[in-house]
Amino acid sequence: MIRVQHIGIFFAVAVMFALAAANPQPAAQAAEAGGASAAWARDVAEGRRHWSLQKPVAAPAPAVKDVRWPRSEIDRFLLSSMEKAGVKPVVDADREALLRRLSFDLVGLPPTPEQAEVFLADTAPDAVERVVNQLLASPRFGERWARHWLDIARYADSGGKETNVPYPHAWRYRDWVIDAFNADMPYDAFLRAQLAGDLLDHDGPADQAQKIIATGFLALGPKALNTRDPRQFQMDLVDEQIDVTSQAMLGLTLACARCHDHPFDPVAQHDYYALAGIFMSSETLYGKGPQFQNTNPSTLIELPREAELPTALASLSQAERSRLAEEVAELRAAAEQLGKAALEARRNGQSSNDGGLFVRVRAAQDRLAGGPIRPGSVLRRWHAASPRHGRARPSSAGRQPAACAWRGGPTGRDGAPGAR
Repeated sequence: MIRVQHIGIFFAVAVMFALAAANPQPAAQAAEAGGASAAWARDVAEGRRHWSLQKPVAAPAPAVKDVRWPRSEIDRFLLSSMEKAGVKPVVDADREALLRRLSFDLVGLPPTPEQAEVFLADTAPDAVERVVNQLLASPRFGERWARHWLDIARYADSGGKETNVPYPHAWRYRDWVIDAFNADMPYDAFLRAQLAGDLLDHDGPADQAQKIIATGFLALGPKALNTRDPRQFQMDLVDEQIDVTSQAMLGLTLACARCHDHPFDPVAQHDYYALAGIFMSSETLYGKGPQFQNTNPSTLIELPREAELPTALASLSQAERSRLAEEVAELRAAAEQLGKAALEARRNGQSSNDGGLFVRVRAAQDRLAGGPIRPGSVLRRWHAASPRHGRARPSSAGRQPAACAWRGGPTGRDGAPGAR
């Protein structure tokens, strides 16, 4: 699924910071330059020894005075701090309050009256353990806790910014995150799938499809789709990917180093562009069709048909197809007629509201459900005929990813936003 050879982004990020922490010589060498940059380089070398950039080391549980209160090693850490502060733990909650806390914490919902009645009547020593396991096994557990990662991953059903075009297939990534929590997926596997799922080994079409969907982490997020310069759009896209990856997975704001060495974190500008090169070697497909103020449309990554996933493309009967064909024909005729009227009015000097005419014509064409607009469309002819705009030039209306390409994949099969 990938066009260029590169190692998984996750591994590149991990290797880069592991080497930076263990080998700060590049920063030390930069210190030889003298002046302010030398001071910054020394700070970087020292900063990369910070505890948050070191490999975790297990610490023994501290000794406590009240040896009867702790029920686990974690309790000993908590009690040790309380004893140093001269405070004591509060009394244990009653069983009804305990059940409510467990239920709200794990599934985000209060226990039902029936659940409360069963738990309060259960006096077995393992009653709490069993109710916790029941809550962990509930589908509501994944829905409750996936929300926190989806917030970090800047999940939304649209791209925000100036145009706020919808992501019709974002739900696939959302559901993948929920399923990952419910399946108790290991955290390292959770991260790898989102950064390089298309490169990972898989156990068949269904597993392959799920790992492709996971890369929606890189494809979603805010995008300035009305950016005219494709190079600017590409660099802004990469910058947003670096920003979400570094904040979500590293706890660092690497995007600050796009224009200069990071003022706080031990990250140099060349670190930023080393990562940018990795992200630029991937193709990001987010599934947004051509429409007004979207000059950067995209298809989706097609999912294996053999995976038999729930489809977002509804089956249409022959009657529905005929009705839609008639509707498209009517809309196309309306767009053509509106364009001709606008062009005639413009030629006769009856209107000087170029912006209004443009919006009316383009909105009529957009109602054709994102289908291809031929380069010879009435919008382009009107644009070329306007003396204010000079010679004819290609507009975004000339881009032709067909409706099936952004609703599904390039061949019309169902797809998902992702990177490859």
